Amino acid sequence: MIIGILGPKALTRKSRLQWDDKADLRFYDDIFDTVDALLQKEVECSIVPIENSLEGSITLTLDLLLEHQLKIQVK
Repeated sequence: MIIGILGPKALTRKSRLQWDDKADLRFYDDIFDTVDALLQKEVECSIVPIENSLEGSITLTLDLLLEHQLKIQVK
C-alpha cells in the first residue's frame, strides 16, 4: 500500500504501525499536495489532519473532502 502523508519523516514509524507496517509512505509539504496525490492516484490513501488543538477544524481539509467527495476512513 502507498500512503500519502503530511508532515516530517519522523512520523514514519508511528504511521506505519497505525496503518500497515509494510506501507510505502510518501511525504508531502502541505494538505493540498497530500490530497492531490490521492486524486492523481499517486497514493492509495492520504493522511491529513481535520482538526488541531490551536485552531480547531482545519477548513482546507474539510473543503477538499467536500469538494472531491472523499471519505474519512479513520478519525
